[in-house]
Amino acid sequence: MYKIYILMTTDNLYNSLSYNLPSEDLTLEEKDEIIELMNYFKEKLEKTKLHEINNIIFSLINQDYTKYNPNTKVVFPYKTKQIDDNNLEVKIDCLPIRLKRIIQRFIKLAKENNFQKIVE
Repeated sequence: MYKIYILMTTDNLYNSLSYNLPSEDLTLEEKDEIIELMNYFKEKLEKTKLHEINNIIFSLINQDYTKYNPNTKVVFPYKTKQIDDNNLEVKIDCLPIRLKRIIQRFIKLAKENNFQKIVE
């Protein structure tokens, strides 16, 4: 039940976040901001909330990939790789512009709402 709920939630979240996106790629400052916020999350959040945020980000990545590659069987799209059982490496420069913008919006939204409304 939990996985289905996450998929339905990320489907709605993906659609909401993808509305009216800028078509320009992220600037270096915007990329740095994403990295800084993710490091902030790692330092400040308890592991369960950090894990949920990471799951949502990975779900957004999968959602985007399957939307544009509907017949795919790829497990880790856009050169994402599994570091260990709990960690994935996502190279932001390997993501399409629209997905970078979606993730940027999600991370900012999570921070602005103190993670409560996003993950609970």
